[in-house]
Amino acid sequence: MFHICRAEIEEKQWKDVRIKPILLEVMKVAALSELTENSAPIFDAGFFTPGAYKLVAEAQDIMIAKIRPHLIPLTETTAFDDV
Repeated sequence: MFHICRAEIEEKQWKDVRIKPILLEVMKVAALSELTENSAPIFDAGFFTPGAYKLVAEAQDIMIAKIRPHLIPLTETTAFDDV
């Protein structure tokens, strides 16, 4: 799902070139959110070490703070297609 969404963001020719990096940041928040909510299989498989959850949660907080100024303008826009 994230790969498809990222490819769509990357391939689209945006009228305003500033929107692409913001949407990529939103995708990072979504990916980190998914990791924090559904992380049990990742830890069970040994892919993440025991302290990794805290790092992922901290990264999510940083990314949310980074995109926060852009959230209201993004939600109020009607220029995006629902892909």
